[in-house]
Amino acid sequence: MDLTTMTALSRGVPDVITLAGSSGRVLNPPTNQRVRTDPATRSVAERYRNNFEIRARYTDRWWGSGDRPLLVSEFPDLEEKPEQIDVYTDASCVPGSPWSAIGMSCPALGVVASAVLDREFIKDHARIRVAETAAIAAGVMLFCNSARRIIVHSDSRPALQWWADLESIPGRWSTLRSYAVHEKKSHPNAEVRWVKGHADCEGNLWADRAARLSLHAARWDEEDAVRREKFDNLAAEFRGR
Repeated sequence: MDLTTMTALSRGVPDVITLAGSSGRVLNPPTNQRVRTDPATRSVAERYRNNFEIRARYTDRWWGSGDRPLLVSEFPDLEEKPEQIDVYTDASCVPGSPWSAIGMSCPALGVVASAVLDREFIKDHARIRVAETAAIAAGVMLFCNSARRIIVHSDSRPALQWWADLESIPGRWSTLRSYAVHEKKSHPNAEVRWVKGHADCEGNLWADRAARLSLHAARWDEEDAVRREKFDNLAAEFRGR
């Protein structure tokens, strides 16, 4: 018992423990050990939020650009997982250029996301069908654990044709094909449907705005801090709609 000493704080146990010698003198150098929260003690809302943050990191790693990472609004507090949610994806690009971006929205959760597709992935020849297919796969990846069943809506019929038969994606976009195949096989709880674009569909309109935000940032070489500020304003508007 005399190998360690712990200082009790008036508000409870400290989150840092300092190991000391038997004499009470702190060892030189002191060894600090951070007390980790037991996952079992986390609230349901915290567990859902943590799981979503993990999905966001993976989505950024697969679909985001190194200098302009995926931006995602805050996940809401949930006491139970929804039975079903609708996710909307869209893309924007300058055909034949290296600039391409995607957007995602989930009105039920109040979550919106935006990403610049990596130039190496586009291979300096952006095509809207490629970007729209990437948006679908990214939407599945980001929201796959947010409900027992998710329905991803895209306004691109060509992208939906590719999604129905991913092996038909040309070898030039082999990275897109392998990533999309992985997402489709890994998440059978996700269904993809067509939705009429730029109509009265709220989710589609927000996904379009999110995609255009990142496209403009990439095309005009905006500082990422400017892009983040614009995205924060968009996310606040989305939550308060």
